Amino acid sequence: EDGIRDYKVTGVQTCALPIFDEFLPAYYEDAAGPVRRYIDLLHQRTREKGYHFRIYDGPWHPLFSDEFVAQAESILREAENAAANKPEVLGRVRLLSATIQYVHLVRLMELRKTRGGWTAEQKKLARTLLEGIDAVARKEEITHIGEQRSYDAWYKVARKGVDEAGP
Repeated sequence: EDGIRDYKVTGVQTCALPIFDEFLPAYYEDAAGPVRRYIDLLHQRTREKGYHFRIYDGPWHPLFSDEFVAQAESILREAENAAANKPEVLGRVRLLSATIQYVHLVRLMELRKTRGGWTAEQKKLARTLLEGIDAVARKEEITHIGEQRSYDAWYKVARKGVDEAGP
């Protein structure tokens, strides 16, 4: 099978890309192009590197290199800009963006632990990421980060880590 290119419905195998081509413009409207580029980036990385990406893979999966995170964030900022005049669509894009912000923040928090602190710029970035994630989580009424951890418990630990860290 070839990642997202193969899609099985009731025993029939078909290419999933035409389904994306229909769904993305309907759901993401003007942001569909950048969202598709984000999906293509995920697909490209999994194919090139031979990664198998599963729902429970965390921020340390090899897929989420610093380079990938930077590219994904850039693409998703384009998507947010494209959706800026449509609040409902912008909310959808921000929900998608929060997943990469989460990966970035968790990786940044681990960096703080291994290097003994953050620069002022890293601390500012961590605050921005956490505030972005929290705004989406509260708006979308997200209750859990993973199956065993409530969002509020995760946020409390993350907020403390961000507030206590830094120069």
